[in-house]
Amino acid sequence: ECAQPVQASADPGYVRTILENLVDNSMHSLRDVGSAGRITIRVEIEDGRAVVRVSDDGPALEPGVRDSLFEPLRSTKTQGLGLGLPIARALARSMRGDLSLDEGTRKAFRLELPMLAARGGP
Repeated sequence: ECAQPVQASADPGYVRTILENLVDNSMHSLRDVGSAGRITIRVEIEDGRAVVRVSDDGPALEPGVRDSLFEPLRSTKTQGLGLGLPIARALARSMRGDLSLDEGTRKAFRLELPMLAARGGP
């Protein structure tokens, strides 16, 4: 979902890696929900920054899990090393952005990136 064009100053490979991780986590969360589950990716501009939100209809995160989401070697999955979110956050921060859990009515992760600077005239 995107209401207007958004151009971020970011490494496309890094953004792809971050989004693949978030979507993979959402798909894992939706396994128990079945075909009724939905993943939404919304792109917006907020306070002069490009923001990508990835949310899903899966179960809510436990409060204790929320506190350690971005700690290396912590995972709620039975298979996995617990490195996906910490690496994704490090990639976002290397591009002068950030990755966080967006507190709201739905579980959503928020990738924030700087906007692409507008080019001057001729």
